Amino acid sequence: MSNVTIEEMFRRAVDLNLRYYGAIGKLTAEYLREVVNVVGEMGASAGAASRGGQPTAASRPAAAQMVLEAHAGETAMGVFLVENSLAAEVKAGIVASVFADAAGRQAAPKVTFDPPAVSLRPGEQLLVRAYAQISEELEPDVRYFGEFLVPELQGTRIPVVLRRRPSGA
Repeated sequence: MSNVTIEEMFRRAVDLNLRYYGAIGKLTAEYLREVVNVVGEMGASAGAASRGGQPTAASRPAAAQMVLEAHAGETAMGVFLVENSLAAEVKAGIVASVFADAAGRQAAPKVTFDPPAVSLRPGEQLLVRAYAQISEELEPDVRYFGEFLVPELQGTRIPVVLRRRPSGA
């Protein structure tokens, strides 16, 4: 057994707590920044609609969105649920749409799914992991909107936002 004193253990515990709460603080700040950005986008969409204009699909807020973000060269990962609400078994692949930013610039990052296809009996559900390679092709801090779907299953359109984190963030 090592000769660690009570004071040393207390110092280590305080240090770990400080690092833990510091990390929680950073995560909370990042979350709040994203909430402010989304609320700002919703306000811009509402403003365009009230002036008679139509917000674009890329600027229109969805009920729920999966956000996949990472630094260039990294892989972003997310999870979504697929459910077969049909009366028959479904065996189908999962696909990703092309992604586009609010200005219409398109990106086609490499997206893979685990599992790559689903086989579901009526009423069955399955969690699917989505992996998106974030490349230099994506502009930092720009949202690229697209979706994941299983064409054979109604209601499986998953709105997705891809975002490349800026260097050093």
